[in-house]
Amino acid sequence: MTLKIVNCISDKYLHKIYFVISLFFVTLFSIFMPLFNEPDGQYHLAVTGRVAHNIIDTSRYGEKFIVTGVKSQEESYKDKTHFETYYLNKAQFIEPKKLPRNIKFNYYNFVYFGHIIPAIGLIIGKIVYPSIGVMVTFARLTSGLLYTLSVYVIIKKLRKFKLLYTALYLSPVVINSFASLSYDSLGFVIVGLFLMLLINKIEEEDSVKIENNYPKNSFMILLSSLLLILGSKQNYWILLLLLPVYYYFDNSTFKKWIDNMRMRFSNLTKTQYLGLGLVGLVLMLISSFVISMPYGGILVVARRYFMTIIFSYGKTFGVNSWFSEPYPHINSMPSWTSALWIVLMILILFSEKTTVKHPFIGYYTFALFILGIFGVYYIQLGYNGANTSYIEGVQGRYFTPTTLLLSYFFSSLNSNFKPAKKYSLQLVLLITVVVTNSMLLFNTLIDLLR
Repeated sequence: MTLKIVNCISDKYLHKIYFVISLFFVTLFSIFMPLFNEPDGQYHLAVTGRVAHNIIDTSRYGEKFIVTGVKSQEESYKDKTHFETYYLNKAQFIEPKKLPRNIKFNYYNFVYFGHIIPAIGLIIGKIVYPSIGVMVTFARLTSGLLYTLSVYVIIKKLRKFKLLYTALYLSPVVINSFASLSYDSLGFVIVGLFLMLLINKIEEEDSVKIENNYPKNSFMILLSSLLLILGSKQNYWILLLLLPVYYYFDNSTFKKWIDNMRMRFSNLTKTQYLGLGLVGLVLMLISSFVISMPYGGILVVARRYFMTIIFSYGKTFGVNSWFSEPYPHINSMPSWTSALWIVLMILILFSEKTTVKHPFIGYYTFALFILGIFGVYYIQLGYNGANTSYIEGVQGRYFTPTTLLLSYFFSSLNSNFKPAKKYSLQLVLLITVVVTNSMLLFNTLIDLLR
């Protein structure tokens, strides 16, 4: 019996396990989650409506402004009129100029591309029945199905770290995003695709095969790079700095040039190393001075970073919204679920350690991971008028997909720690996924009803 269970949850079947569980919870969330279950839900509905040329007038439902939250739905849940109000009553539609908020619209960025898939679902929903509830439900179902299918293919094609991918894309934050109208979902998928191509290239050892597939490989990585620019937030663009790593393994000429440069660098004297270090330090200080000037100077910015890191200001968005709690204002998830997911992800990172012939890859990807975090906080320095002693507006989901960058860093660590039985970790993951996603739906609805 135990052997059968082990075989069913082996890496060979992880993509199938992912597809079944993800599709189940995405469908459940799409149907039963309150409207606007994602942060800035009203905004995402407005943009989706504009892409679909069917902008729903949400003012009829108490949404006077395009803000965020589910507060306006509490009364309908408590007096049991929610289904009639949102699903049976037909929606009214308005022109873009009548929206109570200026929706910045650009056909060449993530705001537009990230809302195309839910817009298709919104149109299908209108054909079925033109109410806000039915239209949003079909938009969620369309997004959930297509994004789940995309990740299924990515995990199936992945050569290494299948369990890490499965865990991350089954976390409540990602599942809730897939079952919503948020543009974050497309970014999550594109990041997964881009890093899958990189991982597969690093794990490929047949140099003849690499050279024979060079045109195809180059097309795929360039296509995913274009998707990264057009379909994801700017904080994920830092992944483009991984392109040299990709071509190091994909192109023998480029690899030879890099190896020659590394050889020259290794032959430098201690004095030359010291000189380069001082030059680098000076350039870093000058850069820090220049980029901090718009926000009060380097000392002010350093103080705000310091206070953000060491002091809790009662912020709801943070570590909790990284894996387990997509919308802390309304999900009411206990802190232990966040701790559980973080510990679980660390154990999975250790369990999937692979042989790293080039340790620099692990340290480079870790540096990009940290740089990405600091970069997001830098972008948010001006948030809300920059009138606080800390940095506001940063949400954990901004870093959720970049957790995948840690895979090669953990493999580069000289640690003998490794879970004794990987299948036991897979079982714990599946239980955690089912329990925490179920809690997310239950807690969100209970919070509206109590």
